[in-house]
Amino acid sequence: MINRRTFFKSLCASCSLVLVQADSSWSSGSELAKFAPIWDAHSHLHRVPGETPEERITALIRFADRMEVERLILSQGYSAQMHPTPEQLREENNRVIRAVRLFPGRVFGSVYLSPSYPNFSLQEFDRCVRDGPMVGVGELEADKRCNVSEMDSIVERTVSMHAPILQHTWLKAYFLPTGAGAREPQDQT
Repeated sequence: MINRRTFFKSLCASCSLVLVQADSSWSSGSELAKFAPIWDAHSHLHRVPGETPEERITALIRFADRMEVERLILSQGYSAQMHPTPEQLREENNRVIRAVRLFPGRVFGSVYLSPSYPNFSLQEFDRCVRDGPMVGVGELEADKRCNVSEMDSIVERTVSMHAPILQHTWLKAYFLPTGAGAREPQDQT
């Protein structure tokens, strides 16, 4: 079984190899895959056929095989909710855990958290990452900005485990003309 440290060392080694080989020319994707394994760093189970997490990850693995994707980092299960409750977060995390357990070493999980529930998020991080099979925070619900104090404890816990964080921004900054061709951000709060 691969652990978090080995996982990220492999990721860094793969990225380094791509840089070293960058000046070479490959005639096909399969030649590239021999030198630089392809990893999907942000996968979901929604919009994948199947009734259960196991059926959906099996279909996703078939797609990955066809595209020569070696490993998947999976997050958020398959019921995308705006502003999910703690119960919905846990249900999605349980779906990811079920999928990860079906393909250990090939599929890695990222925990789904929300700064709207900092205490719950810390408990869920511990359950899924510290004590469980997940390797990082793969969905950090963007119902609050990344600089709010509710994020501090989540980020501190994640950093203490040397785990990565993926935070959605949902592209909430819009640029509108404000004079002779100038563009300034419009606050969306």
